[in-house]
Amino acid sequence: MRSQFKAAARRAAVSALPALALIAACVPPAAITPALAATPAETVAILEPLGFFGTWAVRCDEPPGPQNVFRTAYVSAAGEPGFSESLGAGLADNIYRILDARQDGENQLMLSIELNNGIRQQLTMVVDRERLRVRTLTNRLADGKELVKNGAVAANGARTPWLTRCKDETD
Repeated sequence: MRSQFKAAARRAAVSALPALALIAACVPPAAITPALAATPAETVAILEPLGFFGTWAVRCDEPPGPQNVFRTAYVSAAGEPGFSESLGAGLADNIYRILDARQDGENQLMLSIELNNGIRQQLTMVVDRERLRVRTLTNRLADGKELVKNGAVAANGARTPWLTRCKDETD
């Protein structure tokens, strides 16, 4: 029974890979431009007016799963912005610390992040403030390999989904 559970968890994790590819892109620290925010408070000041903080999902009315990632963006008690992503029961959440942010134009956001206390990445998203949704546009590894380009997963061509802002207790 335990081996069946492990096999099911492995299949779920593998099927989640395209969803994970939507999340972040690796870049070497030297590639982070000086135009990005320098402090956690400056980063929060960029993200807050965009409505970034809160819970986001493909389908807010359904539970988290490999095809329905739940992203919860927050400011920690220490004032540091971050977000976690849940892929569902039995799968570990990914924890992202937001190191820097830059708004690029009216509706594009670039984030420098650190995944699970180790992997520096960069995430580019489009933010649709009127419809309260976000979508990943790019995801690039440190070696330059693009996992997501122009809003499509490189491995299979699937378009990245829009994550809609879910109602929070405070809404």
